[in-house]
Amino acid sequence: MNCRAAILALALLLPAGGVATAASGHGDAPMQDDAQERSPQADDPAGSGPNQALSELPSGVTLDQTPDASTAVAQGPDTAKSLDSLFARLAKAKDADSAAVVARQIETRWLNSGSPTVDLLMRRATLALAANDLPLARDLADAVVRLKPSYAEGWSMRATIEYQMDDYGPALADLRRTLALEPRHWQAMAGLGMILVDLDRKKAALEAFDAALAIHPYLEEALKGRDELATAVEGQEL
Repeated sequence: MNCRAAILALALLLPAGGVATAASGHGDAPMQDDAQERSPQADDPAGSGPNQALSELPSGVTLDQTPDASTAVAQGPDTAKSLDSLFARLAKAKDADSAAVVARQIETRWLNSGSPTVDLLMRRATLALAANDLPLARDLADAVVRLKPSYAEGWSMRATIEYQMDDYGPALADLRRTLALEPRHWQAMAGLGMILVDLDRKKAALEAFDAALAIHPYLEEALKGRDELATAVEGQEL
């Protein structure tokens, strides 16, 4: 089993509902199964949630979930070959600067959902996250994964938000979904590593960071996490 397959298997085996509530910081909040997607708030009296974002869609944009032409292009064989080529270049990058250039190209392709609706919601979620409005950011991310469950970046975005809310169970579930859709998602691997560190699963965290670095050898958070863990886990059994 290669490194990516091993870390995906690890993510799939981690129980979303089995994370210790003391570690999650939400002892009274039940964990949800990853197959059960949370819905955006039904009511939005303040006009600041996903309903407002949807009401401001560009003219002609609908909530039709049928893949359009741009989706077909984004998921076509030519794009897949292009991504494979970029990943090969990333793995062989000679320095952090050249790796960053290639990584941005990959991330640009990842972010292209093929849906103007989803793209708008993702932009709103990103702004809400930057403003530290985590409840709004999660509501918007909820709408993204509900509208386009095949979009890995939606699950990754929601996992990031949940991690910042110390909601580790749902974050792990969303990271599993991200990696199932895109097994080379280095940010999801690094995010998994950070959660495992917080849960004191140092060996598993080190494996997650190593898996991320096998894809993106200059990923700063993975390099930092691996360096901090390398000495701590030396000599311990897996």
